[in-house]
Amino acid sequence: VYTQLRESLESRGYKIGLTLQAMPYDWRQAYYNNEIHREFRSIVSDMAAINGKKVSIVAHSMGNINMMNVLKGLTPEERENWVQRYFALAPPF
Repeated sequence: VYTQLRESLESRGYKIGLTLQAMPYDWRQAYYNNEIHREFRSIVSDMAAINGKKVSIVAHSMGNINMMNVLKGLTPEERENWVQRYFALAPPF
């Protein structure tokens, strides 16, 4: 499923590491112990600065729990400047 999503986005012009970034997490760990919690702010701010555009976030299943916690940790100004939209795919809520 993730391969199909990645290929679909790449066919629309997204480039891995530039305009498309996967942020996997270990579901066995609390959200604050995952790489996404530590790296999200840096990755999203860099992508927005490099591309001159806000980012769209796609989270799947339990990744939505992690993402909601990470987004909650951003200031309103950071969300306004960096995040265009958030897609929740098959969230557990």
